[in-house]
Amino acid sequence: MMNQFIHLLSSTGTMLPADIWLPATKSIQTQQSIQYSIGYEREFSRLKVDFSLEAYYKTSSNVLTYRDGANFFFIDATNPPQQINWETNITSGKAKSFGFEAMFHKKQGKWNGWLGYGWSKSSVRFNEINSGDWFPSDYDRRHDVTILFSYDFKPHRKVSASWTYMSGHPITLPFHTSVAHKPYDFEGHTTPTTFINIDYYGGRNNYRTDNYQRLDLALQLTRPLKRGKRTWEIGIYNTYNHHNPFMYYVDNVYGSDKRMLKKMAIFPFIPSITYVRKF
Repeated sequence: MMNQFIHLLSSTGTMLPADIWLPATKSIQTQQSIQYSIGYEREFSRLKVDFSLEAYYKTSSNVLTYRDGANFFFIDATNPPQQINWETNITSGKAKSFGFEAMFHKKQGKWNGWLGYGWSKSSVRFNEINSGDWFPSDYDRRHDVTILFSYDFKPHRKVSASWTYMSGHPITLPFHTSVAHKPYDFEGHTTPTTFINIDYYGGRNNYRTDNYQRLDLALQLTRPLKRGKRTWEIGIYNTYNHHNPFMYYVDNVYGSDKRMLKKMAIFPFIPSITYVRKF
């Protein structure tokens, strides 16, 4: 059983993710959770491999999220802007998650590394959102795979490879967009005939992002010295340059009244050189 006196509040919209840490107050209760877990471990001495398997079930209460239509920045659009009481912009609910994790780990020999797999499901429920029904949480990822191998092909010479795969996570997207006439500007003055897009949203976290995958490679050259040692490492991040979307947003199609979902990826193929000197 755990109690947490600060809350992580995350936005699930299509734009740049934003996380805010908020304290427990007189009206915002402390987050509480209970977790049950059971595990099994075994060592295969001939193969020099350790195997572990763990399953868990976790329930949480007093979990926070934004109300529908809440202002993420707690500032209104009046002139001059006025600060909004953040406690009126959020609502609390419950969460549950369960799953299992399995790992093969080889620690000895020229070849070593591990193979890990995790399956999980995480859901939340708020009385004021999605008609009080359970829906996927922001961190609901079904599959998580990690493979890491390293090989000492010569004394003080090592190559390694790491591959990561994760299922997509939920975000909230509009399911329909309509075009409406905008007769006034923000100060209430009439304007020429203009049109604005109005997005209509269905349930919270109604869309799942693309799966995430990445391969990293590295070559490590170490040389002992009279005092300590020095290490050169040449690495490649995201070797096959897979475009993992970091941000999703809906934008207008040029020359048309249609809109389309767009994705922005960061951290493409990145080579690196690292020098470490230990005394």
